[in-house]
Amino acid sequence: MNFSRASAPGRTAIRLLELGLLLATPLVIYRGFSEQFTAIKLVATEGIATAAAAILAVCLIWGIARWPKSLRLGAPLGLLALSVLISCLASPLPTFSFVEVQYFLCGPMWLVFLVAGGGGECRARWLAAMVTLAGAAMAAIALLQWAGHDPLLFGGYHVDWGRMRNAMRLYSTLGNPNFVAGYLIGAIFPALALAAASRTLAGKIACAASAVIIFAAIIGTRSRGAWLALAAGLVVARFVGRKKAQPPSMSELRPASANLAPGLSPTVFLALVAVVTSQAQAVFAHFEGRAFLWRAGWPMFAEHPLVGGGWAMFQLRFPELQARYLAEHPELIRFWTHTSRLHNDPLQILYEAGALGLVALGWLLWRYARGVREVASAGNLHSRLWLGASAGGVTAILVDSLFNFQLAIPPTLILFFTLLALPSLLIPPPADADSRVVVENPSIRYFFVKTPATLVVILSAMLLARGIWRRAASDHALALGMEQERQGDFLRAERHFRSGLARSTEDGGLHYGLARVLFFQERHAEALAEVLRAERSVADAHLEVLRARILDRMGLPSPALAAYRHALWLNPRLKSVPADIQRLTEGAPEVVQ
Repeated sequence: MNFSRASAPGRTAIRLLELGLLLATPLVIYRGFSEQFTAIKLVATEGIATAAAAILAVCLIWGIARWPKSLRLGAPLGLLALSVLISCLASPLPTFSFVEVQYFLCGPMWLVFLVAGGGGECRARWLAAMVTLAGAAMAAIALLQWAGHDPLLFGGYHVDWGRMRNAMRLYSTLGNPNFVAGYLIGAIFPALALAAASRTLAGKIACAASAVIIFAAIIGTRSRGAWLALAAGLVVARFVGRKKAQPPSMSELRPASANLAPGLSPTVFLALVAVVTSQAQAVFAHFEGRAFLWRAGWPMFAEHPLVGGGWAMFQLRFPELQARYLAEHPELIRFWTHTSRLHNDPLQILYEAGALGLVALGWLLWRYARGVREVASAGNLHSRLWLGASAGGVTAILVDSLFNFQLAIPPTLILFFTLLALPSLLIPPPADADSRVVVENPSIRYFFVKTPATLVVILSAMLLARGIWRRAASDHALALGMEQERQGDFLRAERHFRSGLARSTEDGGLHYGLARVLFFQERHAEALAEVLRAERSVADAHLEVLRARILDRMGLPSPALAAYRHALWLNPRLKSVPADIQRLTEGAPEVVQ
């Protein structure tokens, strides 16, 4: 697909797809639990990526586009996608894994779509502009929240802070500040490159101002990992931006030394080093907690080293793995945590998709690095600017993902694969290349082959879109039900939970919510049935406590005692459970409050 040859409606549709993922998705950043933007996030990320993949597939079938020859990442991308699909087949819960893997596959699909859409510096500039605009918008919202004003709260919605830390309360509608910082450290590099490449003074000022706003928001998040990642990204971006195959001429010497403008100056870099050094003790203390997660989860890989323990299965297996590890190392009880992510994306891929998945990721990054080096050696000044932005952003996101889970955040995942696509976009096409295959007299045989293939693609996309919409609607029902539950209206909460289950029968969160409200209504048999259904895809000590309380109310002390003990084994910090265990051990009846 060459945008210059596409029809006006086609170009508009493609631009809207890019606007949807690059501009709109960051404003509905993932928070990890249901809220007012969850449904929008799911539809925006998975729906738009599915539409892009369907358009590309139809264009390839009918010869409107050829498979991009400049896509050096095609083979490793294919292996990465294959490895995660194999891990889904090997998963103890294949249906659950296949639902969860849809989101991750949006990244590789999006990269292929971008490269197939044509390349050149104009294309790189357009993508950089979208990322800069989205980054500046998110940074402005974060700064307003830092000042105590939240523009994302409207329509009577409020955030239930509960036991959130103060930093998370501050960015409660955007999520954990580490999520915000993880996106901004990748978005600041295209902003700096755009400022350096702008031909007008107004453009330079606007892009530089965007970079300043993004940098200020990174400061506001107080994310220590972001500082380390940003410093590493600046080193790589400056090196790539200056790299040339031959000594620069006098006319290019000054602009090349100013690549990415003042953002990559030694002064800024030294300031970042000073900040990282001053936070070194806290960073190392934080690292000790992360290392606990990695060691506790290691058996998941050891049991299935080749294809992994199943995609997205870490969140279901970690409570048990952590309990086993603490039983062997009780001195580490201070690191106990409830988490659904490993806080290290490469290791998470290793545990869930095995050695095959990690090798595919490593091959992808190696081919990307080779592409950056090749284009930088032969490219002009502006090409090196976009390459510097790409390499800097990719490095920053990767470094931060060693301590967090940035590839589980929709806008950061899409930004990561967008930056990975830039070197392929800058590779000049062969002299005889043509992005369109013209068939003057298509035979009947080709028509009867391509038409069914097109129908299969369209039907598959429609089925995926239907599943995405149903999942988004069920998550919305979960959010509504939890809100009514907090207000004490259990009947209305039950209606919302059942409405969600009508769309997604295997949603563990909905079964868990329904079990709670049924328990409060003293419908114990129904509540126990919902707990058993929830346990298929939810691993939580509090779910075990609920099961124990239901059994206790039903007059079944022995299974209730076993459930209480299992809950305490999963979470030694449960305060009320020891008293319940003692009561049942002594044979005393439950005191109903």
